[in-house]
Amino acid sequence: MSTYCDSVQNGLKYLISSMKRPIVIMALAGIIIRLILAPLFTYVYDASAWAVVIGNIESGSGLYGKEGYYYPPVWGYILDVVGIIFNVFHPGVMANVIDSASCVESYWWPYYTSYVTIPEFNLAVKIPLILSDLVVGYLIYHTAKKITLNEKKSVFAFCLWFFCPIVIYMSSVQAQFDTIAVLFLFVSILLARKRMQTLAGAFFMLAVMTKVIPIYLLFMLLAFILARSKLKIGLERFRELGMFLIGGAVTFLIVSLPMIINGEFSDMFLFLTSRLEYAIFATNKSSLGVFISIGFVLMVFLEMIIISLLIWLSYKFYKGKQSDRRLFLYLTVSSATAFLWPTEPQFLIIIIPFVAIYAAIYDRRFLLPWSIIGISAVIFALVMENGSLLLSISAYTNIIPMASVIDIMSWFNSTTFGLHNILILMIPAAIVQLIGTALIPMIYYRERNTNYEQDDVLS
Repeated sequence: MSTYCDSVQNGLKYLISSMKRPIVIMALAGIIIRLILAPLFTYVYDASAWAVVIGNIESGSGLYGKEGYYYPPVWGYILDVVGIIFNVFHPGVMANVIDSASCVESYWWPYYTSYVTIPEFNLAVKIPLILSDLVVGYLIYHTAKKITLNEKKSVFAFCLWFFCPIVIYMSSVQAQFDTIAVLFLFVSILLARKRMQTLAGAFFMLAVMTKVIPIYLLFMLLAFILARSKLKIGLERFRELGMFLIGGAVTFLIVSLPMIINGEFSDMFLFLTSRLEYAIFATNKSSLGVFISIGFVLMVFLEMIIISLLIWLSYKFYKGKQSDRRLFLYLTVSSATAFLWPTEPQFLIIIIPFVAIYAAIYDRRFLLPWSIIGISAVIFALVMENGSLLLSISAYTNIIPMASVIDIMSWFNSTTFGLHNILILMIPAAIVQLIGTALIPMIYYRERNTNYEQDDVLS
């Protein structure tokens, strides 16, 4: 009995001592912030889409049987699990049409809806995103600790991810799932560092089949795998690359199998084709459509330049000596280069894990672009979503009157000097966001001839 009591006492002492560790305190603080924001503020245009997807799945239509889901399938599978668990603890409706908010659907900005999700569902759909934030943060902490053996730098790297404003916003407010794609991507890179290339390929494909954005780093990842086999002879140099591709191909087939069986394979690419179609034909819809179409044409030319730059960066990395510093530098620069255009704020989350590690361990100058991206991207998102963030809490509580929310949304859709207020505020935010992103390759270019090979080796 005394042995059991001693074991319990020692366990409690260990638990209490662990709770005092900076990494645990920071993690708890970040989780609390997210759990406060999650039920209060929600971009219902996205959240209601997730409710529709879950409803379609529950009705037997699957992910693509009915209109409403326009992404690769992994997030849809996660939503299916969220729906099952939610219905166990909270059976009933996930959203309702709010008649008093129906006017918002006729506003100039088209990304509003009167189909408003309940706060309980908002919290439920954000829980996987918050958990993903936490796991990515832990992997960043663990990676930094392994490289530096320095607790302070490792906790700092964790905080640069976990407390980055845009990371918190996307998981706890907008309910966008880029964090899950980042999680799979980061795991893929860590596995590639350990030469576990089949699993690395599998996780990279999971990242791409969650959201296609990680595909930008494919060149860099392939260069990294090939660079580690430069000294091998003949076909042996390509063995690890082959294992990576096999892992990716097998995962693609497994994830796609339900769609292949149901004849919905092409629907997995609706995220690309639907936006392409809208951009091409939007000129017939509105002044906003003209704005989007012009932006699309410019983006096509920019993308060709960006892809060329990504290939050049990957080749430059391949030619140099391998080290942790060069790896995370080139991942940081490549992920930023991929978005040297006025992109949607959530896409920039892919930059944050790499700049967090690099700024915390190697070069504090990268804290400037980190802060500019983190703050300006949130402002960009707030301007676009404005009063709609309050629709859910207004519709289902007495915290704020619906009339006040409608007034906020109406102001953002009114005009000043012939321009809609959303655009007046959104364009400067997008420019500042772009400047923050561009600072990363600019800092790299100024120091491009630095001999990083002397700093460390690949751990």
